[in-house]
Amino acid sequence: MSPWKSLPSAGQKVGGAWKDFLGGFYKVGGVWKKFFPDAPANIIVLFKSVPGSPWMVVSSPVLNDKYGKCHTAQGSAGGANTHVHAYQTLNTTYPTSYTAKQTGIYHNMMYGIHTHTCYHGHTAATNHEPPWFGLCPASGGFPIPTTGYIFYDGFVDPDGWESDSALFNKYIKFKTSSPGGTGGNGTHQHSITLNTNAAAIAVDNSGAGADHQRSANHAHTANHTHTASNNLYYYSLRPIHPIAETTVIPSGAVAFFIGSVVPGGWTQLSAANNRYIKMMSYAGATGGDLTHSEPHGSMYTGYYGATVCNPRSDPDLYCIPGSSHRHVISASGHTPVSFEPIYQQLLICKKN
Repeated sequence: MSPWKSLPSAGQKVGGAWKDFLGGFYKVGGVWKKFFPDAPANIIVLFKSVPGSPWMVVSSPVLNDKYGKCHTAQGSAGGANTHVHAYQTLNTTYPTSYTAKQTGIYHNMMYGIHTHTCYHGHTAATNHEPPWFGLCPASGGFPIPTTGYIFYDGFVDPDGWESDSALFNKYIKFKTSSPGGTGGNGTHQHSITLNTNAAAIAVDNSGAGADHQRSANHAHTANHTHTASNNLYYYSLRPIHPIAETTVIPSGAVAFFIGSVVPGGWTQLSAANNRYIKMMSYAGATGGDLTHSEPHGSMYTGYYGATVCNPRSDPDLYCIPGSSHRHVISASGHTPVSFEPIYQQLLICKKN
């Protein structure tokens, strides 16, 4: 028995127009319709400018100035575009050197074995938005025009579609009225100016009595600037748009969806759950974080130094200054805080 073969096409002519009924077309009331269209009604297509009819800017959920967070369904909103680090107590180590500066009874009149405390916090709000491209979210239109963007989970553009390098290495910030712009930064900084507490020590290193070996009551500056990455917890995808208006979405395409219903022929993209889409030239890469901590490794105080010695006097009034020195500030860093921007959880799916 001969095997079955698929027909490349099969047309039906109605009213002088041919239609491919193998593609799922049928005519109702003089209008051609298609079974199971490739562009689901709840798909979100992104535009660099506000699209016209039949596309409608998404108004529910409210997406303007938010970032899309990939999820198993449309969910909660949250996040903030700035963050602060609360105050905490930090301690220094002992001075970084013990080189003697005097001889005789003043031998080792140097730094003295002492530490300091400082209170350190970044209470000024710092913006942590990553590099973004503003895109307008729209739905309800059909077919997809050449100006409409979705994503592709692959390394090479699918047939009939092409990627856009202007969007590479950027996150999506929804803009419902003024799309097309860019903003954000790859890093953010915290800066603070502060002083340690004052510290004095009466340890005798000379053998001549405590009043001969008291380091001066002194403090240090501990100014600090810390630079941190704004790289969000991401899943990379290629931003693509059709070369010509189309009703056919290729296998491997990815898009956000309104609501919680996974369309037929699509599968929820679990690999991207709780991540943000980072538009790149290659897909499937992951990285970034949802929280940000501020380490203090190799953070030093400023130097303190003096030259006048006043031995054999009241050590509380005439302390012997130590040699020029500084300290390492020993602390693991601030408690991690979220640096997720203002977001809306959205259903993310991939075409089978």
